[in-house]
Amino acid sequence: MINLQETHNNPPSAMRGFIKTVLLIFTMDVTSGQISIQPIPQYPVINGSVTLSLSGINEILDSVTWYKGQDSFPWLFIVKYSPRSSTIFPGKQHNDRISVFNNGSLRIKDLQITDEGRYTAEIYREKSLEKVKGILTIYEFGNVCEDSTGHIYGLAFGSILGILLIIVISVYLYRKCLTKRRNGSTKNGEEKIHDYQNNMAAEPREDPSYMGLESNTEDIYTELKH
Repeated sequence: MINLQETHNNPPSAMRGFIKTVLLIFTMDVTSGQISIQPIPQYPVINGSVTLSLSGINEILDSVTWYKGQDSFPWLFIVKYSPRSSTIFPGKQHNDRISVFNNGSLRIKDLQITDEGRYTAEIYREKSLEKVKGILTIYEFGNVCEDSTGHIYGLAFGSILGILLIIVISVYLYRKCLTKRRNGSTKNGEEKIHDYQNNMAAEPREDPSYMGLESNTEDIYTELKH
């Protein structure tokens, strides 16, 4: 956007014409900005209709000029429309199949393959000229069906692949958790056996010589008694 401030309160007509020319020469390409050209429908077909909609515009424009090409050459001029006065100025590329909406969007009906290609819109508002570009692709009905079918197959394949991936991850985590539990149980069992063996080894054992001495004493006592 270029803002020019007048240095005099009442500049001469030549100066006003120069300022207007400068405003028209210094344009801003906002193809990647807020304003864009969007075809409606997204997949226009031969003999159908399409609207090259200007999205991102919320105010009434001073004028919109459309060109059939990637630049604003005079021989590519389609139509100029002034929403404030509802006036239309057709160009060399204009025909009866083309019309313009009040918001500046371009309407083409009875589409032909020759309508395919690049389009440029020059938008004049608030003392600025903004240029946006877009590409119109025209499909045959069969190609649109094939393209839609391809999208459906792609979504279905992606969904199945995602489900299989979830199953594989779930099985892996389950097996890992089960193995961890088994290893923990085995380790606990080994620790219990080891503790039992240690306890058995620590228990006091009776002396065999003492057992023999006790048995002999009982035998002698029995003989004396008789």
